[in-house]
Amino acid sequence: MFCKKCGKSINENDSFCSFCGERVVIVNQQTHKKFTNKCESCGAVCKQFTPSHFVCEYCGSEYHLSNDNEISNTKITEIEILKVFRKAAEFEVREKYWEELQCLLEITDRAHDNSTFWVKLGRAYRRNSLHSEAIRCYEEAKRVNPNNAAIFTNIGAVYIVTKQYDVAEPICKTAVEMMNKNRLAYTNDDYAVAHSNLAIAIGMQGRKEEAKQCLKIAEINGYKNGNTVRKMIGIKKGLFF
Repeated sequence: MFCKKCGKSINENDSFCSFCGERVVIVNQQTHKKFTNKCESCGAVCKQFTPSHFVCEYCGSEYHLSNDNEISNTKITEIEILKVFRKAAEFEVREKYWEELQCLLEITDRAHDNSTFWVKLGRAYRRNSLHSEAIRCYEEAKRVNPNNAAIFTNIGAVYIVTKQYDVAEPICKTAVEMMNKNRLAYTNDDYAVAHSNLAIAIGMQGRKEEAKQCLKIAEINGYKNGNTVRKMIGIKKGLFF
């Protein structure tokens, strides 16, 4: 679990964050909240399906109650997740990365089974240079959906940023191989970034010709930062690529 103030990884049994001293509010403390038959996400009336199971008629959020009518478990809907994603994206484009991270952390307890959420949270941690937390999020994304190649692209990016190019290489290769097997499931941008990351991982280990070929594929698929990668690796652009 993560501290909602500083974002650092903390133990589930901690009462206070060992990094910033913030008091830890356990997600499961929702069990102390009485259910009022109104959705906590949108305020609409919830429909009762069983004595302990309610579903919001408007947004679809689900609530499971304990014997004393307290909320024991909540599941946020895709609609509500998208709202949070849009809000987080607004912070990102304004380069308010800490605010983006805090925005996403607010729904950790209710979006824990959403692979896209974990990827976005991982990127937010990465933008704040919290690399170990980013890796932990990507591992959670793999748990939810191990067949998403973009997760491996993001893991590889963390190891590239931390200059662990030999560790990044096989992970980046896995991302490329997975996309090649199911090319239509990924955008050109996904494909381009996967190849550019592999180019960096290979090129920074001295295998510049291999890196050139990977970067060529990335640029064919619309990658815009080829010159930055070339400068990083120390290669020149040829007549065509």
